[in-house]
Amino acid sequence: MAKNKPYDFDRAKALWGLGKTIREIEAQTKIPRSTIERQAKKEGWGKGSLGQLVTDTVRLAEDFGSKSGTERDIVQDEAERILRAKGAIEKVSLLAIKRISQLIPEEDNLGMLNQGMNALKTAMITTGAVDYYPKAKEQQKQAENDAPKKVVFEVVNGVLSE
Repeated sequence: MAKNKPYDFDRAKALWGLGKTIREIEAQTKIPRSTIERQAKKEGWGKGSLGQLVTDTVRLAEDFGSKSGTERDIVQDEAERILRAKGAIEKVSLLAIKRISQLIPEEDNLGMLNQGMNALKTAMITTGAVDYYPKAKEQQKQAENDAPKKVVFEVVNGVLSE
């Protein structure tokens, strides 16, 4: 194949994540096996990493399908509300990162500086800005629950009033 031919690596990665063999992926994507192996190693694709997600999706679809129309509507509305709230948390956290990073160099009070640093760390974990951070996923959930609300509120107010 031509060297500059674009490959559908997203599809290959998804098939790899489903646990498909390299031969199956090659047949479905027309990407040479050696290229698939090289890309999987380079990007650290997880073999079979989507299997649990498929199982969970099937179970949830069955559960959801067994509910009444009213129950499905309520569940859908609540799920959308939660997803919108998560988006708002991310936006507020990004604003907090910006504002706190501006305030930290100006702060003389060590206690406030520590609060600001903790709020910045929390905001970065919440937004996923620190994927390299140890245990970031576990800490992200904890951060959303334990965020220093007063500091974040003051920061957001400062950003919004600028």
